[in-house]
Amino acid sequence: MTDSPSIWGLLQRPASGWAARQHPASPDLWLALDRDGCRHLIIAASGVKSESTVFATRGLRASTTELSMERGAPQMWVDVECLDPASNEAFVAVADTLVDEFVRAAGNPVEQVRRTLEAWQWFWLVDPAGLSVASVLGLFGELWFLLHWAPFPDGCGSWLGPAGHCHDFAGPEVAVEVKTTRAPAEGAVRHQITSLDQLEAP
Repeated sequence: MTDSPSIWGLLQRPASGWAARQHPASPDLWLALDRDGCRHLIIAASGVKSESTVFATRGLRASTTELSMERGAPQMWVDVECLDPASNEAFVAVADTLVDEFVRAAGNPVEQVRRTLEAWQWFWLVDPAGLSVASVLGLFGELWFLLHWAPFPDGCGSWLGPAGHCHDFAGPEVAVEVKTTRAPAEGAVRHQITSLDQLEAP
């Protein structure tokens, strides 16, 4: 998977407008940074005829708009925007999921964006003030596992962590308990389990 944070890291926050780089996965994908420091994923949508809002929730918005990238001819794009710079890191997972969906399966990009963002909507509706540091860390670990190890979106069906199950992910034959730490350690990292049930087979 392409290291999107590194690409965004190359962009200097502009005084106005956007700074953008083409995504290496496709010439129809761009990563951008606006003057407020918010990240954008720009997806070509040549079949779209008018500007409109595709999806909107707290901290996240997608809309179709006419843009000219690198002085090319104006055309329609879907602009997926993180509205709060504090959520830029979380936005990486959303953007990478959209890129994978776009590259893997040809289709209507507007519907691909809407479908993917609807799957992520619950996450963006959670009040950050209502989560403890430990809960945020655990959620990050589960989302990382979902993004990098469990097939998305099919893996969502085996995700039980938010429901308080003894395993974070469980299927008919395999169960996974994700442990996340931010503490540096010398040698092997140690994790604490909540109960012996977490070591039981599904």
